[in-house]
Amino acid sequence: MKRGMILIAIAAAALYGAKVKPAGRIFGYYSNTLSDPDSTKVGYNEFGISRAYLDLKADFMEANEEETPPFQAKAKITYDAEPLNNLVRITPDPADSTPPSVSVSGLYAGFLKFAYGEIGAFRGMPGELWLRIGQIPTPWTGNEEDIWRLRYVAKVLTDEYKVLNTADRGVGLEYKFPSGYGSAYAIYMNGEGFKSGEVNEFKDMAGRLSVFPLAGMGQALSGLGIHGYYQMGKPDEDMVRNRMIGGVSYVMGDRFGLMGSYLMAENGASDNSTSASGYSAWAWVDLGNLIFMGTKQSFGFFGRYDSYDPDSETEDDATSSIIGGAYYNFAKGWQMALDYQMQKPQDPDTDATSRIYLHLLSSF
Repeated sequence: MKRGMILIAIAAAALYGAKVKPAGRIFGYYSNTLSDPDSTKVGYNEFGISRAYLDLKADFMEANEEETPPFQAKAKITYDAEPLNNLVRITPDPADSTPPSVSVSGLYAGFLKFAYGEIGAFRGMPGELWLRIGQIPTPWTGNEEDIWRLRYVAKVLTDEYKVLNTADRGVGLEYKFPSGYGSAYAIYMNGEGFKSGEVNEFKDMAGRLSVFPLAGMGQALSGLGIHGYYQMGKPDEDMVRNRMIGGVSYVMGDRFGLMGSYLMAENGASDNSTSASGYSAWAWVDLGNLIFMGTKQSFGFFGRYDSYDPDSETEDDATSSIIGGAYYNFAKGWQMALDYQMQKPQDPDTDATSRIYLHLLSSF
């Protein structure tokens, strides 16, 4: 069924004269557990695939067009597969003294991540204006991932703690400022995320503004970015789902990048909501591009610190995490990273979870 849908999409795009480009990414890893609240898990090691993506991108171009057309049309489909144990949650029956036993290890669930069409306007206006309809990217997560560049090593904070959905069904409008001065992206969406259908009559609204105030002033200065995000939603009557994020980033081409961000979230009943907060700070430096400029050598180091508190009124429920390691691009589309990751609960009676990873990215 899924294979048939992909073949139909390719055939339809070819029929309408589109240039279709397939692509894919595989996130593999080997891990060894150094510490864990459950002492029996110490020393556990495994080979695994944390994610696999298959993309189809279609670019609809007018044949024999000598000048830029007033509009451009594109489409994208991304098929996503992840371990089933990331999705399955078992809730024991309090009346049953025998806990349920379900094994989903080694099984994967596949689903559509993105499925949308977009129309862009260019001629006669500064910058670019894009209208997206379908299962579209949400404004914040993908933007930070593009700066982080190490999604195969770890998700960004808003994705790791499920503060934001990475995609949702709705309509979005993005304006890209001319000369690289930034972008503004607003969407009107279901609010439940791409893994869930709509559950009520309400919709969420969200928007991001990214400004690069020194664009055009040389590579050393143009990479300074200021980012803001706001989301307002209602998961049900008399409930709220609000988020606010602010961040500052700096990227110097392929040589260096860093970002710091702070988020606030409000969930639950509108008259008795729960306040959550968190922050993330990370940096990477590519020594290959920094030292051997003009060559294709790419290797470097990265470090990150996250902290997230799901309820400001509850004591000792926050979690902090540390990620650090080194990476190496050993072939086009292939990157490996050796890294250490630790998650430390605020609760003093709970031990930290720490692991050593060897991550592998294969993209084509």
